[in-house]
Amino acid sequence: MKILIIKLGALGDVVRTTPLLRVLKGEITWITQKSALPLLEGNPYIQRIIESEESSQIIGERFQLVLNLEESLSACELVNQIDAKEMVGPYLSNDAIQYTDSSREWFDMSLISSLGKKKANQKKWENRRTYQEIFFKMIGKEFKGEEYILPEQGKKGTVPLGTVPFFPTLGLEPRSGDRWTEKRWIHFPKFKEILLKEKIPLIEFEQYPSLKQFIQKISTTSTVITTDSLALHLALGLQKKVVALFTCTSPHELYGYNRTTKVISPLLEKYFYSTDKTLKSGEAISPQTVFEAL
Repeated sequence: MKILIIKLGALGDVVRTTPLLRVLKGEITWITQKSALPLLEGNPYIQRIIESEESSQIIGERFQLVLNLEESLSACELVNQIDAKEMVGPYLSNDAIQYTDSSREWFDMSLISSLGKKKANQKKWENRRTYQEIFFKMIGKEFKGEEYILPEQGKKGTVPLGTVPFFPTLGLEPRSGDRWTEKRWIHFPKFKEILLKEKIPLIEFEQYPSLKQFIQKISTTSTVITTDSLALHLALGLQKKVVALFTCTSPHELYGYNRTTKVISPLLEKYFYSTDKTLKSGEAISPQTVFEAL
């Protein structure tokens, strides 16, 4: 059975889509953006990885299942040019983006929702099912806690669960992408002062020359404290313990694998999925609250 997955980004979303590979049986091709290639290369479940800019090479190819998880016009145009026995996700119909009934639970909450923006946002706020639960249902499967899959190089140096020292090394991720500046937690410096006072070893993540090096850096920690970011999903993929801060995105969509403590801003509803750079939802989370969660 030939299967095609189209998932380009964001990078954290690429990582949290990988559990699907554990239940999809067949020869899997994955189309993704160039920056996400290090997250998939060497994955034993994927037979072929194609960079999105070279995706035209599969036009006309026959697949038993095409799973499109992208809302972009270019992805939908590509889907329409592929010979698919079964299609799940967005596609083009009469020059308009539609999506299959099987994927409605997710895309009804998206920017392409057929319900309109107001109802889509309300459904997003009310949703209590995880990303994995929803995406597994798309392909007729039940999510049973299947783990993320990261490249083998990211597992080198990992501290095995249950063997961490009493004062483990903490990884701090204060960053977020430019689009989601509201995810950032303004109190990271004050929190860092508490950790130093308690003499707890820590690493503050920064910009590394490659994504591979970022993964390896996370692998040297035992616990990661982060907002809803790529570091959160990489840490879960490396089976680290995580303290996850949510200031404007859904905490319910995250499946924590029984090793995650979620700290949710009391202003979450007010700033839910806002990209306004002037908002300060994270200010409502105190350093002491995060330390107690740790």
